[in-house]
Amino acid sequence: MVRGSRDVWGNYFALRGVRAENETLRRQLGELEVKFQQEHALAVRSGVTEAYQPLPDLRITGQGDYTRQKDLFGTLGVTTADERVTTGLTTPDTSGNVGASQTSITVGTDGFPLISYFDTANANLVVAHCSTVTCSSATTTALDSTGNVGQDSSIAIGADGLGLVSYRDATNVHLKVAHCADVACSSATAATTLDSGTSVGGATSVTVGADGRGLVGYFDNGAANLKVAHCSDVACTAATAATVDSATFVGEYASISVGIDGLGVVSYWDHSSALNLKVAHCVDVACSAATTTVVDSPNNVGSFSSLAIGADGLPLVTYRDVTNNGVRVAHCPNVFCVGYLRRR
Repeated sequence: MVRGSRDVWGNYFALRGVRAENETLRRQLGELEVKFQQEHALAVRSGVTEAYQPLPDLRITGQGDYTRQKDLFGTLGVTTADERVTTGLTTPDTSGNVGASQTSITVGTDGFPLISYFDTANANLVVAHCSTVTCSSATTTALDSTGNVGQDSSIAIGADGLGLVSYRDATNVHLKVAHCADVACSSATAATTLDSGTSVGGATSVTVGADGRGLVGYFDNGAANLKVAHCSDVACTAATAATVDSATFVGEYASISVGIDGLGVVSYWDHSSALNLKVAHCVDVACSAATTTVVDSPNNVGSFSSLAIGADGLPLVTYRDVTNNGVRVAHCPNVFCVGYLRRR
């Protein structure tokens, strides 16, 4: 494998040095780059990385520090990776100072992206419905303009095929949800306050549970806890909120999804002195309580987390590693994201 790889490298460097605008050479260079990426990925999986030194000015897909750490959890895989891709960039909203707070995107039932974000200039919640798959243009709607609303938004497609947006009401410091009236989200059937506690609704994240109702993870700044709100209907005209982690100063950068077991799972930051990444696994569909675990520690890790369910049905979390100035990925060994301690 290494000898074949050296031949590929030799051809690669030879073609890379050619500066002529020859289309045949460009095609060959592209083919070699694809082959390099494939062999590089194979080498990483095989543990052979020294024969594949990255080019100084070429970004290879998946390139980064592929260190797998077997920490106290034994079977929990944590990876650091760095990937930069810039292609097909568009600006669907050029109206002014928009998008300053948390933005969120999903794909509607019509196949077009639906984006929620904050309009700073007007202090509104805005949703943009893209007119094409690439979102080369979009129609924007101020979905909620009552006070200073729309920060920390998150959007998902409900069981009825319509958008559901969670966000922060900064005027009252409450958690709100808006339910779109149509696929394009040209208006909202309701903009409902789900939690009117003291200083709540930061870092919201919404998904749709196994019961077809919205499930919102968010930070309770007043109590410094992680909370989850379970909607009472598809339009989320009301909800039951529960504190799922009451440890000191936890719940920022929440990201929620539904696991293969049909229960909610939330990644979030422990902003206490520990500065860890944590995951909470709901005990029921309504997430009336949860089991929590520290997924990555020590060092300052876990901020800006984002969670998804992988093809294997297990949670996958990406997050910020402040200590090493990098991006990390944690793959959970089970639906609870609880590792197993291996005694030696």
